[in-house]
Amino acid sequence: MMAAVAVGGLAVNLAGMGILRRRTDGLNARAVVLHMLGDLLGSLGALAAAGAIALFGWRWADPVASLAIGAIIAFSSVRLVLESVHVLMEGAPSHLDAEEIRRALLSLAGVCDVHDLHLWSLGGTAPLLTAHLVVDHTVRAQEVLRSATASMAERFGIDHVTLQVESPDFNIVGIGRSPIDSRTPSP
Repeated sequence: MMAAVAVGGLAVNLAGMGILRRRTDGLNARAVVLHMLGDLLGSLGALAAAGAIALFGWRWADPVASLAIGAIIAFSSVRLVLESVHVLMEGAPSHLDAEEIRRALLSLAGVCDVHDLHLWSLGGTAPLLTAHLVVDHTVRAQEVLRSATASMAERFGIDHVTLQVESPDFNIVGIGRSPIDSRTPSP
């Protein structure tokens, strides 16, 4: 009976793995595949344990197989958990270099400086970018935005880009005045 249930579980898990084998593009999809792999290993372990019990009377084969499969699943889950924590902490995607992106933005016509650049991802797959661009007065802001968003999509695969355009004198604060005071006219 144990072997029959294991074979049924094995068939279902093989079918599930066949359906999901191409879906490993995000953390959630990889977690599902890892779960299915754990179930598949569980079915194989139960089948092997059933054979050991039937052939040799080794009743201890079932708990040993369970412990071995549990160790394999725990070991392989650590990487997925660490990647999930990285995404939750809004860490930069590992395949993107913030300094290279900064240099690419600086190379655009009219861009004098780039600051407050932040990279993170949604679900570990869709990279997002925000940055402030200091743009000189010789170019139009919307032209810089168009070329910057096109450059980020083409060169780095970042389709969700939020940019703030600032003039070179945007952050200059008058002597003895706070940034809030500099926005309000003097009496």
